[in-house]
Amino acid sequence: MHDKYDVVIVGAGPAGLTAAAWMSISGIKTLLVDKDSSPPKSGHADGIECRTFEVLETFGLVDAAWKESNKTVEIAYWNDQGGSICRVFTRPNMISGGEYHSSYAESTLAQGRVQQLFLDFIESHQNVTVLRPYEPHNLRFVTRGGSQVEDYPIQLEIARCGGKYSNKDEGHEPMQGPLNIIQARYLLGCDGSHSWVRKQCDLKLEGESANEHWGVIDCIPITNFPDVRKRCVIHSASGSAMLIPRERRMVRFYVQLSSSSRALDQKKQTSIIIDKVTQILKPLVFLVASFKADVTHVGQRLCRQYSFRDRVFLAGDAVHTHTPKAGKGMNTSMQDAFNIGWKISSVVLGSATPAILETYQQERLPVGQALLDFDKRIYRMVSLKPDDQDCEAMKQTIQEENSSASGLGVVYRPNLLVHETQIHDLDSDRALRAGSRLPDMMVLNHSDGRPWRMHEILNKAGRWNLLIFGGNVSKKCQMGRVHKIAESLSRSSSLVGKINRASRGCGFSSIELTLIHCASRDIVELDDLPRIFTPSQGPMGIDYTKIFVDTASHTGLGGMVYRDLAIPKTGCIMLIRPDQHVAFRGGLESVSEMDHFLAKFWLCN
Repeated sequence: MHDKYDVVIVGAGPAGLTAAAWMSISGIKTLLVDKDSSPPKSGHADGIECRTFEVLETFGLVDAAWKESNKTVEIAYWNDQGGSICRVFTRPNMISGGEYHSSYAESTLAQGRVQQLFLDFIESHQNVTVLRPYEPHNLRFVTRGGSQVEDYPIQLEIARCGGKYSNKDEGHEPMQGPLNIIQARYLLGCDGSHSWVRKQCDLKLEGESANEHWGVIDCIPITNFPDVRKRCVIHSASGSAMLIPRERRMVRFYVQLSSSSRALDQKKQTSIIIDKVTQILKPLVFLVASFKADVTHVGQRLCRQYSFRDRVFLAGDAVHTHTPKAGKGMNTSMQDAFNIGWKISSVVLGSATPAILETYQQERLPVGQALLDFDKRIYRMVSLKPDDQDCEAMKQTIQEENSSASGLGVVYRPNLLVHETQIHDLDSDRALRAGSRLPDMMVLNHSDGRPWRMHEILNKAGRWNLLIFGGNVSKKCQMGRVHKIAESLSRSSSLVGKINRASRGCGFSSIELTLIHCASRDIVELDDLPRIFTPSQGPMGIDYTKIFVDTASHTGLGGMVYRDLAIPKTGCIMLIRPDQHVAFRGGLESVSEMDHFLAKFWLCN
């Protein structure tokens, strides 16, 4: 085989599959290579944050994942008092409202199930080739006359190898096949903490190894511990434990172990872990009906270079590793790939300049650093002895975990894809600034009064969205301002108009227009509003899904968007990227400023 691909992805874990999902919907020719014969059937990272559910929703995968997952609605903190553990507090395992508003809750679902959802999705699109069990060899950059070949500068070899999971089960002996030469435009290294791609680029993880070992056991417990279906942090004289309820009545325990436990065989490790949990929960009863156990030892390390030669990009554990206490590994990995995937797709499809790829490191390296900083704080919290515990500090750590550390509160700094907001009337503590994730709040459809979630409005994978917050259009002057911006967007000189005319419906190169006002539906008729927001679809009639109202529904839902996001009654515009982050925020008169921002990276052919 000697073939060319737009993108080659090494590693079919959560990060690699998220990136491959972007390639699937964009139609880009992609090769996904993984050394294992199948996804893991158990273990690994099973916690799913709200933001990660939003990632799954982008690809239409959230319904099955949400239905099958176990929701961890509450978290309880237990500490030692006089030789017995006692509950100190219970609190919600979430933050609601404002910039953190999401329609989902932190949950647990087996990583293998999440990966299978992605694999089924990718298979349905047929433009991503998945090769298992294969591994890459001999990465090099093709040059001509001393310069890098621009079209397909990456060359690597791949060969069949022995799979970790199913090769022997299927009756095949591990085999090493002939090397196959592959050329690619871009290479994504999503191949874990021992990343082959990272090593080929001579990049290193920096940091320290944890000086402790943690035992992990997934079990169906027989116990009278009252909070076994809550997420728990437990400190006792016998040690510390973290409890995470899972799907199908399972529970996961993390317990601290001595360093010598790593050298023991599986049977002895399991016995030690069960005994440790039993001692920590005393005098309460703990027995297990079925279980699977392991011992983990993961350091806190970060690679400070997420890309190489603007052609190779690293995501997930390939650039950051941490202890299992934070429970963020799979989530941050998927969110890394969610960030770079749409950008590579846009460049390959010719709708954006390659310069946008530089924003990947600019945006995700600070997130990786924040992840390690948070992991160190929660590491100290969980590792403290019972007498040294600080309940208020624990509550603050939990709040941080549910907000910024979960991905909901991530704000990207100004860059080529994030305009720096400088409008004075938007300066308030609650104002949603460019770089922020758009909260998933509720609005009503103007035509039929049905409640819609904001992300439901955005949910056309790959598309940009321009949200025009028209303000109180029952006021004549405000209605005039909305008609004026509609005229600006309709002109032949409008860059947004040019983009949409050139896109021919391609998701990665078009901008959807949506109006959200805050006037009464009883006062403002649909015909009063600009025609650009009620586009005709020929024999399909009028599209009634482009005008919404920020008011409460008949059941009390909605009506909080303008208030919680500090949107003035005079309105504003927000340009939303395919990853639901705000690229531009300005007043209704700032169309030319937005055009200037878009012109820096958008290729309108």
